Amino acid sequence: MADAFPTPLVSTVWLAQNLNDPDIRVLDATVLISPPLVAGGNWTVGSNREAHDAFHIPGSRYADLISEFSAPVGRFPRPDIALFTASVQRLGIGPDTRVVIYDRASGVWAARLWWVMPLLRTRPCRRTGRRICIVAGRGSAGNV
Repeated sequence: MADAFPTPLVSTVWLAQNLNDPDIRVLDATVLISPPLVAGGNWTVGSNREAHDAFHIPGSRYADLISEFSAPVGRFPRPDIALFTASVQRLGIGPDTRVVIYDRASGVWAARLWWVMPLLRTRPCRRTGRRICIVAGRGSAGNV
C-alpha cells in the first residue's frame, strides 16, 4: 500500500513529481456550465468529457459527475452504490489507489467528488489517512 498524501491538497508541482506513480489515479471532475441562450433562460450543466479528451493532465481520467457520480434526479444527489462502484472500477480505483482530483473551475467540482466518495463508505475511497486529495493551484495542465 502506498503512503498517504502529505496533505488533503497537493500542488501542481507535487503532482508533476508523482504523476507516473502507478498507485495514483488522477481524475478530472469538471462539469460544463453554460449560460442561458436567451434573456431569462436557464443555465445548463453538462459533461465536460469532450474538453477532457482534447486537453487534460497526462494520464488523467474523466469522472463524469452528472452520469456516473450523481443520481439521475435532482441537482447532483449522491449516486446509488451500484452506479458508484461500477464508476470507481471503470476508473481503475482499487483498495491501494491514491486518488487526485482536479477540475478546470474553482475547485468546486473536485471538492464535490472528494465529498461524495467517503460518504458511500467504499474501501478504496475514503478520506481517512488522506488517500484522496485535490490539486491546488492554477498551473497549466500542459505544465504538470
